[in-house]
Amino acid sequence: MMLPSYLQFAIRKRVLAVFIVLLIIATYLGFAPALPIPVNDKACHFVVFFFLTLVFYWVFDLSRRRATQLTLVVCGLVGSVGSEFVQAFLTLRTFDVFDILANLLGCFLSLMINIMYHKRRLEKIHFQRYGHLNSAEDDLELQAQESEDTDMEDDPNRAT
Repeated sequence: MMLPSYLQFAIRKRVLAVFIVLLIIATYLGFAPALPIPVNDKACHFVVFFFLTLVFYWVFDLSRRRATQLTLVVCGLVGSVGSEFVQAFLTLRTFDVFDILANLLGCFLSLMINIMYHKRRLEKIHFQRYGHLNSAEDDLELQAQESEDTDMEDDPNRAT
């Protein structure tokens, strides 16, 4: 059975490995009883979710729109909000709305940086191919064309 093209994507294994390591560190920091050094809790939440989002965005080889949507759901909703609700059920941790705010701020700042970098990367590819900078319409066409190019490269039934 063949999956629809929008469900076919590549996983960047090295980026996934980095994300898993960061997730383990974040889990330890999030559920450890107390750190040996004094740390601003909100700054720690901001930094952790900034880096988790920064790396997660690049785990899957997706278009900019799909990567943004997936990152918002996974890092923004499940990670930022979900982790605080889990802490509400633990005896050593407490639920804090301001922790959620710090998580979301880190997530959104990182996501904005990723979106801008991804856009610049697509513009560079477009400039190398066509010799001029692209408009917003060209950007969508370029993403669709790149998706088709990778689909054709990965298609084992393609005649060469």
